[in-house]
Amino acid sequence: EHGGLPVLLGGEHTVTYGALSALQRRFGGFGVVQFDAHADLRDSYEGSPWSHASVMRRAVKDLGLPLVQLGVRALCLEEVEAR
Repeated sequence: EHGGLPVLLGGEHTVTYGALSALQRRFGGFGVVQFDAHADLRDSYEGSPWSHASVMRRAVKDLGLPLVQLGVRALCLEEVEAR
């Protein structure tokens, strides 16, 4: 309402989806710039689609948000294919 730019810093990845979902409802379309050593693009991890390793996949696949990743140094074949 005051023209600010929302920025999410740090925190547990499993709460990121809720914050992104709320921002999407409030502002509509926007993109995500992720600074992280891990891609977090697995469809699920250890049986959970809500794992810390799946949060960016949920943002892209479920919320339809565009994603740019910086600093990723570790990812699996599934994440490479998702990119």
